[in-house]
Amino acid sequence: MESIQRAQEWRRTLHSMPETGMKEVATSAFIARALADMGISCHTGIGGTGVVGSLIRGSSTKSIGLRADMDGLPIDEQTGVAHASTNGVMHACGHDGHMAMVLGAAHYLSTQGKFDGKVHFLFQPAEEHGLGAKAMLADGLLQKGTRWRCNRAVRRFTSRWIYQAWYQHRSECGLGFLTSIG
Repeated sequence: MESIQRAQEWRRTLHSMPETGMKEVATSAFIARALADMGISCHTGIGGTGVVGSLIRGSSTKSIGLRADMDGLPIDEQTGVAHASTNGVMHACGHDGHMAMVLGAAHYLSTQGKFDGKVHFLFQPAEEHGLGAKAMLADGLLQKGTRWRCNRAVRRFTSRWIYQAWYQHRSECGLGFLTSIG
């Protein structure tokens, strides 16, 4: 229950501070701080403002990636909610919720998770104009031999660019069964 309550708080905080693509500086810092507070190893500046957190349990080399978008849209929010943004940018597509869900999963797994392997929490910048995933891939995300290689991915949280990279290089990345995950 604590993970759910924290996710709700994170969503409201993130909703109130949106930033447009490749300018997610405060968002990245917030995510990195939240992951570090959970004891999760964190790398920032991936693909510009992207963040990758890695949680390792046991000795298995198997890994999974959970992904969230971070960018907002240049829209003046007029919802009237207490946590509304006031900077001319809005999380109108639910990216605040995506980030909160992945942070909630990170919190649950870091406190209650009984698993053997690695979970990579991938926070992607600039999803709205399609540049963030490509930039993260160019910085080594998913490349064979890198610390962020994933055997599986939760497709619900995966952008088409990252999904295509996993699928195209599945033999190299060990992701041949990705299409069966759905």
